[in-house]
Parts: sequence; structure tokens; C-alpha cells
Amino acid sequence: MGRNAKLSSASLLLAATLLIGVHQANASWPVHRFIEYYEAVEKTNAPMNLWERVACSFLLTRAEARLPKPPSDCRSAAVYN
Repeated sequence: MGRNAKLSSASLLLAATLLIGVHQANASWPVHRFIEYYEAVEKTNAPMNLWERVACSFLLTRAEARLPKPPSDCRSAAVYN
């Protein structure tokens, strides 16, 4: 497979993934956060290509998802205060 064919296949796969993901984006918190991080990374004008921005945004989204959540009921909140 030539380089252009590989690039076209990757582009087609990315486009299909994005189109499928658009329908799920309305209900998905991680997708919204990923897009916010991607836009923020893009605005930094750092010398990053597309895949580096995608990887950075993905890692930031995963890191945020792993942060401990505050307790939801009053009894356990007293332990943290």
C-alpha cells in the first residue's frame, strides 16, 4: 500500500469515527472535555501536529477522569472537612 493510500485510509477512518461520534457527543461528558482540551491545546500555538494534539487532549481527558470525586452525601462529606 502506498503512502498516499495509507494516508487516505487513515483520513477516511478518522472522518467516519468523528461522524459516528457526533451522534454520541450530546450525551458524552468525556467527548465534550476532549474537544475542550483539543481546542485549548490548539490555541497554545505549540509546535504540535494533529496526532500530538489528539494524544495530548486524550491524556488530559483521561487524567481528569481519574481525579477523585467529592463525596455526594453529607455524612461522608464531614470526613473530608
